[in-house]
Amino acid sequence: MYGRYTQDLGVFAKEEAERLREEAAFRRLVKERSRSLELLEYEKGRCAKCKICTVHCQKFLISRVGEDWIFLILLGLVMALVSFVMDFCIAICLQAQKWMYGGLDSNMVLQYLAWITYPVVLISFSAGFTHIVAPQAAGSGIPEMKTILRGVVLKEYLTLKTFVAKVIGLTCALGSGMPLGKELTQKESLVTLLDNRTWAKQGIAEEFEYDGHAAAWKHPQANVFITLVIFIVMKFWMSALATTIPVPCGAFMPVFVIGAAFGRLVGESMAAWFPEGIHSDGVVYSIVPGGYAVVGAAALSGAVTHTVSTAVIVFELTGQISHILPIMIAVILANAVAQSLQPSIYDSIIRIKKLPYLPELGWGHHEKYNIRVEDIMVRDVRFITLNCTYRDLHDVLLSERLKTLALVESSESMILLGSIERAQLQALLSHQLGRPRRLEYLRQRSQNERKLSNTNGSEDCVHKANQEVRFQISTEESSFSPPRSISPKPLKPALKRQSVVERGSQIPSNQDSGIALKSLFCAHPDIERAEEEDIEDDMTMREIAEWEEQQLDEQVNFNNCKIDPAPFQLVERTSLHKTHTIFSLLGLDHAYVTSIGRLIGVVSLRE
Repeated sequence: MYGRYTQDLGVFAKEEAERLREEAAFRRLVKERSRSLELLEYEKGRCAKCKICTVHCQKFLISRVGEDWIFLILLGLVMALVSFVMDFCIAICLQAQKWMYGGLDSNMVLQYLAWITYPVVLISFSAGFTHIVAPQAAGSGIPEMKTILRGVVLKEYLTLKTFVAKVIGLTCALGSGMPLGKELTQKESLVTLLDNRTWAKQGIAEEFEYDGHAAAWKHPQANVFITLVIFIVMKFWMSALATTIPVPCGAFMPVFVIGAAFGRLVGESMAAWFPEGIHSDGVVYSIVPGGYAVVGAAALSGAVTHTVSTAVIVFELTGQISHILPIMIAVILANAVAQSLQPSIYDSIIRIKKLPYLPELGWGHHEKYNIRVEDIMVRDVRFITLNCTYRDLHDVLLSERLKTLALVESSESMILLGSIERAQLQALLSHQLGRPRRLEYLRQRSQNERKLSNTNGSEDCVHKANQEVRFQISTEESSFSPPRSISPKPLKPALKRQSVVERGSQIPSNQDSGIALKSLFCAHPDIERAEEEDIEDDMTMREIAEWEEQQLDEQVNFNNCKIDPAPFQLVERTSLHKTHTIFSLLGLDHAYVTSIGRLIGVVSLRE
C-alpha cells in the first residue's frame, strides 16, 4: 500500500513538473515573440542601448499616432504651410504684374497689352489646369462642403488631385488680380476703405489732401462720392462675373469689399452732413467713416451668406471690437431681411448645381407646418417581393434608377421586411446569368452525359467480358478433350493468358465506350477543361438566350444578399417640420412610409 502510494505520488510529481516546465517555456516564447525583431537583432551589438531606445520611441509613436490630437497638429501645420506658400506666390504674381507694367512705361500700347495679357494668361491656365486635373475644384467649395457635411458622398471631391488643383488654380486666379478669394488681393482697397480719416469735407475733393493709397481715390473732375459709387457699381458686376468663371475662387471677400465701399459712402455722407460731428448732451461725437465701412462690410457679407458669424470675422480682421454693438445690430437686421427675400449665395449655387442638399424651411411660413407626410409622399413605390423571380428583378432594375429598393413579403400583404441596395441586386442578377454559372451548368450537363455514357459502356463491356469468359470455359472444359488429372501444372497456361480487360481493350468498341473508359480510368484535369471549353464554344447565341430565359424564371435566393432589416420608416401622419428635422439631423436620403407595418409610400429629398 505504501509503495503503491509513493509510486503514484512520484508519477504525479513528474507530470506536474513537466506541466510547469511547459508553461514556463510557453511564457518565454510569448515574451520573445512580443519583443521587437530589431531589438533581438541588435542586442549583442555595440549600439544595443541606442537601438533599444529607438525601438521604444518607435513603439511609443506608433501607439500614440492613432490618437486624434496627433492628426490635428499635423493638419494645422500642413495647412499653415500651404497657406503661407500660397500667399507668397500670390504676392510674387501681383508684384510681377506691377513690375512688368512699370518696365514698359516708355510705350503705352505695350503697357496696356501687358496689363491685359498677364491676368488673362493666369486665368486661362487656372481654368485649363482645373478642368484637366479635377473639375470638382472649381468654385468656392462651400456648397459642396455643406452637402458633404449633411452626409452625402460626392464623387472625388475630397481627393488628393482635387486638393492639388484647388491650391494651384486658386494661386493663379488670385495672382491675376481678379476680384476673387482671399483678402490679400483686396488689401489696398480694404486699407483705404477702413481708414478712419475723412476723405472729403462737404464732398469736395479739392479740400482734402490725399496721401498713400488714398491717392487712388482722387480724381481731378469728380469728388469722392462719385468715385465710390462708380467703384461699387463696377465692383459689383465684375465680382458677379468673376465668381462664375470655372476656376477655384471665393465669393466672400469680393462681397466684403463691396459692403465696405457702401459703408464708406454712407460714412463720407455723414461726415459731409455733420462736418463738426454729432452733438448729444453737450458731447460732440466725431464721424468715423472707417467704422461705417466695417459695419457695411459685415452687414452685406452676412446678408449674402445668411450667417451671423461674419461679425466675428470682422472682429478678427480689424483686430478690435469697439464697434461691436452697431456691427451686431446691422448683421442681425441684414440677415433677417435677406432670409425673408431669397436664399443665400451658397444655397443658390447648390440649387444651380442640383446638389442633394436639404434647405431650411424658413421662418414666417406657418402653412408649411400643417403639411403631413401623406400629402407629399410618393405612393407608387417600386418594390420587390420575397418570392419574386430573377425576371422581376431584371425588370425593376431596368425601369428604375433607385439606389435602394424595398423588400416586402408579398404584393398582397405589402409587409415591409427591409431594403436592399441596387448594387446587391445587380450582383445577384450577374451571378445568376454570369459566365461562372453557365460553366457550372455546362459542367453538370457534361458530367451527366459522361455518367450516362459510362453506364452504357460498362454494360457493353461486362456483356462482352461475360461472353469472352464463357468462350474460354467452354474451350477448356470441352467434351472432345481427353480427361486430365488434377494437378497444378494446367494452371500455367491459364496464367499466361491475357486478362479479360486486356482482351476487352483489343476488342473493337464504339467511340462512346472508349471515351467512357478513358474518363473512368485515365481522367485528367486538362482534358476535362478542354472538353468544357469545347462545350462552351459549341453553345450558340440561341442556346445561351434560352438558358438565360430559364434562369430568369427561377426564384431569387436572398440568402447571400445583404438586407437592411430596419430601414428608416415614418408614419403617414408625421408633420413636415418633424420630417425635415429628422432628415437634416440623420442625413437621410429617403424614408419609407408605413401603416401598421404595410408599405404605403416613400419620401425622399426631392419631395
